[in-house]
Amino acid sequence: MAKDVGRPRFGRTPSPLPAASNERSNQAADVAQQTDSPEKKLRSAAAKQARRLESKRLSQLNDEDLRRELRGMSPTKRAQVLKDLPSTQRMLLLGSSAVHGAIHDTGPTFEPDWGSLPLKRGYNPTDAWAMAVAAKRAYEPFSADGKAENTQSVKDLIRAGYQVKLLGSSSSTTQGFVATKGDKAIVAFRGTEPGNFDDYATDADFTQVPGYGGAVHAGFDKGLDQVWGDLKAGLASAQSNLKPPGQKLSVHLTGHSLGAALATLAASRIQDELSGVASVNGVYTFGSP
Repeated sequence: MAKDVGRPRFGRTPSPLPAASNERSNQAADVAQQTDSPEKKLRSAAAKQARRLESKRLSQLNDEDLRRELRGMSPTKRAQVLKDLPSTQRMLLLGSSAVHGAIHDTGPTFEPDWGSLPLKRGYNPTDAWAMAVAAKRAYEPFSADGKAENTQSVKDLIRAGYQVKLLGSSSSTTQGFVATKGDKAIVAFRGTEPGNFDDYATDADFTQVPGYGGAVHAGFDKGLDQVWGDLKAGLASAQSNLKPPGQKLSVHLTGHSLGAALATLAASRIQDELSGVASVNGVYTFGSP
């Protein structure tokens, strides 16, 4: 029977600083401001004015021209520009599911029985349910030490007999996990976190580059590159332990939003680069770009 475990909403909620810490920070800022030279203050004011003017210019561009400008920027610059844009324009550019946190708040999660999933080739409603839960799990924070066994969101997968490897780190743009049990593997990618401007910069890297199956979105391609080595190693290690030797893993991939795009690209790349190791038997995406 499914169990309501009341999972938290997607994304992370930062802890507020204690009042004393805020007071110390404000005092330090006041001291720093008092000790700034006139020349430094002038440079700072000029930089702020230039940023305001640049933001105003970009906000007046049409969608096509703005996308063209964003393509030519570094990720850091792109993240800053997106932060400065009016929220309505940012939403039109990236989509409401990437920008509004309330859309990600899906309420309690009703857990599947991870130990008895069909994980069949093609569509299966039980597998679809499990993949939706896995896609949500990918949003939940890693443990402080970055170890799967101490990460709350994957503990029940581990209890069900899965070997779990986290993809990325708590500070990386791309995150997710790969869970393997016998000849089955589940790969889940985190999507765009509302308010995470590094994620927004990835979403807004619109350049088309050569990829698996054709031209692909440069930001998504770079995002997959960040964790491809770990994903590849995790799948290869699991396949090498199969008895008798020579079997292939059956892989199901999932993700929401940006994570859906990463799951799609990863499926194609697994088929191309790891054809002797794994077969992709299911890709379940939610809110895919």
